[in-house]
Amino acid sequence: MRRALAIAVCAAVAAPPAAQAADPGIWIKTSQLTKPATYRQGLASNPATGDVFFSGSFSGITRTHNEVELKTNTAAIPKDVADREQYNHIGDIAFDSGEGGRLLLPLESYAPLQPDTNPSKTASIGVMDANTLAWKYYVKLDPSEIDKAQWVATDPAHGLVWTIGDISLLAYNIADINPANAAPGAAPIHSVKRFDNIVPDGAGGAVVIGNRIYLSQLVGGVNRVISLDTTTGASQVEIEIPGDLEEEGLDVGPYLDGLLHWELVPGGGLSNTQVLNFVPKGARLQLKLDHARVKSGRKSTLAGSARVVTSGYSIPLRGVQLRLAGKSAKTDARGRAKLTVKLTRGSYRAQAFYKGLRTATKPVRAI
Repeated sequence: MRRALAIAVCAAVAAPPAAQAADPGIWIKTSQLTKPATYRQGLASNPATGDVFFSGSFSGITRTHNEVELKTNTAAIPKDVADREQYNHIGDIAFDSGEGGRLLLPLESYAPLQPDTNPSKTASIGVMDANTLAWKYYVKLDPSEIDKAQWVATDPAHGLVWTIGDISLLAYNIADINPANAAPGAAPIHSVKRFDNIVPDGAGGAVVIGNRIYLSQLVGGVNRVISLDTTTGASQVEIEIPGDLEEEGLDVGPYLDGLLHWELVPGGGLSNTQVLNFVPKGARLQLKLDHARVKSGRKSTLAGSARVVTSGYSIPLRGVQLRLAGKSAKTDARGRAKLTVKLTRGSYRAQAFYKGLRTATKPVRAI
């Protein structure tokens, strides 16, 4: 959104030809789903409940479960905080299990049509109850280190929360995000780790997976995700696709047909959000059949489910081909499909197939 409004102002200027993307083939895109404009800034998920949260367009938060909206807070930043700090924008959000489950909100002031687009010159992390979406408090970040917070990404394995200051990455102790450090009464907190000038192209969203932080970027007509080692800062390209969509949030979790989720937004204003979902290339499929025996010589319906198994998760996957005896059907959003077959007596093998993933098979007997 921050860049999208500026793009809209300059829409009459001809864009250069899109660069050629050179995707490294580490991830397989399993689906691309269109979501409302109010989902456009960022996303996060609660692994304990399966709830998925979206931020947008400027300062709203929505809680969903299985793609159904459960609760919305359209103005998450309280008026007194907005008046005091000039905060009006929430970027890519993160979930943290502390305080019974909370959302961490990157807070900044953004005035795209003013000479000074960042009038506040301060950054904060807001805290929201993950169930009720009620505002709790906010903690200011040392303004000598950072003057706006565009996104936050939790790193629970190391007790950190990361954010970006233009082109530098900063990490704070997640334990310092607590009521004792709440603004405006408490002093700002200080970073405990940083990589200076490490992302010259910036980043619109981020998520931590293991010891790497994944960043959403738009560079020279290519949308890409890169990852950086959180110990050494060494980087690699994870995904590249040609295009000039607004780069937004990233999340990791077993939902929406994938493990890694990436938001891209076409155009400025309030255009809808594209959520791209990925699993690692070569991950294995898992096939389960409701029953493995059918009557021979008559039409029978064979139902089954396909999931992709990766990184300790088992994820329902739409678009998997279930095949048996020359018949095929594709799974739905729950990973389910049905085949109607007429088999002669004997043994067969049902197959779950998805390009780029390891095929699964199960025996079927016609009696």
